[in-house]
Amino acid sequence: MKKTPDQVCAEARNIKLTVKPLPEDESYVLIEGDKAAFHWLSDLLAAHADFGKDCGFQMAPNGPGNSFFKKGSKLGVYLHRLPCVEKKSSK
Repeated sequence: MKKTPDQVCAEARNIKLTVKPLPEDESYVLIEGDKAAFHWLSDLLAAHADFGKDCGFQMAPNGPGNSFFKKGSKLGVYLHRLPCVEKKSSK
């Protein structure tokens, strides 16, 4: 059975990411974490890709999902899968 993004988050333990502009070149986003954090992030991306009820998922250091961010994180993450569910339902 496939997990939803919320289920992946609920099952996470001791996951911490840093998300901020790369200091050397702020046109890049630095996503930093240990091996477990990157495996968790890949599970989250896969769950979001397969979740048919919503095309958007977000988490931020100062908002929902803040427990997954290390101190010093400056950016949140917004995942948006295409095609957009809202545009499909409005037709």
